[in-house]
Amino acid sequence: MGSDTPNEDKLHTISEWYDGPRAGATEYKGKPYWYRSVYIDSDVWDPNEDRFELTPLTEEVLSWELESTKIFERWDSARKNGSIAWNEGDEGSFGAMPEDMHRYREINEGLQTYLSRTDPQLLVRATFDSGPKIVRWEVIETISKLFERAQLTELKALLHVFADAFEDHASYQSAVPSDEYLNKLLARDDFIPLVAVADGKVVGGLAAYVLQKFEQERSEIYIYDLAVLEANRRQGIATGLINKLRERAREIGAYVIYVQADPPDEPAVKLYESLGIREDVLHFDIKP
Repeated sequence: MGSDTPNEDKLHTISEWYDGPRAGATEYKGKPYWYRSVYIDSDVWDPNEDRFELTPLTEEVLSWELESTKIFERWDSARKNGSIAWNEGDEGSFGAMPEDMHRYREINEGLQTYLSRTDPQLLVRATFDSGPKIVRWEVIETISKLFERAQLTELKALLHVFADAFEDHASYQSAVPSDEYLNKLLARDDFIPLVAVADGKVVGGLAAYVLQKFEQERSEIYIYDLAVLEANRRQGIATGLINKLRERAREIGAYVIYVQADPPDEPAVKLYESLGIREDVLHFDIKP
């Protein structure tokens, strides 16, 4: 952890804007990165929030973002000069001319896939220059976390994390299973417990289950619980856990990963919307 002297760099693109740049492609010390505002994962609007996560980009992925921006700018120029008509809310035609739409979606899907599988490296503070896309990044800390499959000790620590994060000690601490029970659970291939460890402490984790399907020879993974301690939130930990689960899903050939979120939990909804496709469903608990 530490801070350095602000570094003046080029801001390549602005893909999201909320009272200022919130996400896009940039450079830091001459290398390409994706910048993403901590604000995006926050449920509280803070006009003074100036922290960002920097995720390294390859030159190829940077070229995708630059191409996407050019496609968008052509569409936006045509929209503004009236040469094309666009009705607000029509997401199907947003962002690209009809002849560009296939490529626009293709490269943006590629970009999102890359970002979902790449962890941020730096937490920085930003000062945006009034000039032509100039930014000064000041490093607050290097993001160093370990995402791994839980063993017995980590699994018991994760129960404490869930109890604190969900404010539900009755469910997670009043009847903690025996070591024998937990070890049997850990030995199962269809149980995937992942933890995030920072400075030797479990600060977050998830419990997921592999479901074998019968309509086709395939499996799905269901994230039953996912939580991060309050002091460690908005640091990319939840995204890192899901990325680790994605690795496991690819290893076993899982068809899809799915998760539920309660509508009032806006940070969770924002996170999952950034990673996957939203489906609105009703959930019912049926007593045996």
